[in-house]
Amino acid sequence: MRVAKNYEKYEQLGEPYLIRGRGYVQLSINGVPTEVRAYTDEEYEKMYPENPQNPKEVLGFDKGYITLFTGSTKLVKDWFSTIGARYHKVFGWYLPSTIDLPEITPEGIKTTQLNWDEVSTNGHLKAEVDLNEIINEKLYGITDTNFVGTPGERMTFTLTVQSVSEFNSRYGKTYFHKMTDNAGNIFIWTTGTKALVEHQTYKMVATIKDHSLYHGEKQNVLVRCIIMEAYND
Repeated sequence: MRVAKNYEKYEQLGEPYLIRGRGYVQLSINGVPTEVRAYTDEEYEKMYPENPQNPKEVLGFDKGYITLFTGSTKLVKDWFSTIGARYHKVFGWYLPSTIDLPEITPEGIKTTQLNWDEVSTNGHLKAEVDLNEIINEKLYGITDTNFVGTPGERMTFTLTVQSVSEFNSRYGKTYFHKMTDNAGNIFIWTTGTKALVEHQTYKMVATIKDHSLYHGEKQNVLVRCIIMEAYND
């Protein structure tokens, strides 16, 4: 079974499994175990056809828009199937404009209309990196934080730990750290070595692995962190 193209770079945690006949698999996304759809070869070929048709019609923008869903979407997958909603690698769960939105939606689910002219140029869908930014800003707004340095660059940081999450992976216990610098920029570090102390400030040397946009947050993903000093409050 295969996952959507934007998930192919992430580590798979365990084997795919079925829930009510649909395939799913756990991936480690920025260090957080996340359940995503796993597709058969036939389903995958339908999502990424060799000879794609008009993307506006294929994606369901027939009337010039689609309806996006946000909130506790994982809890209402059956409802999405019932109303004819689709899942897209960037849009998430959405309803084509050819299907009327039900008058009542499940608790915790919000809807947002996305227009074709927001995501297209000269009749073609914009590049995935641009789509991600457009969707994130529309659904969550973009924070005033910034990306720091460039991927591959090794730098010295002074960061304060905002939260630490612990989970088990195939490699054992793993710790997911979310940290900020003095400007409020966000840094993510996942390690199996040890957990840092929440609200403690550390001086560290680390390599910037990647810049990612998650729910409107610009995140600097770190690897190979070496703690040089811990500052007392």
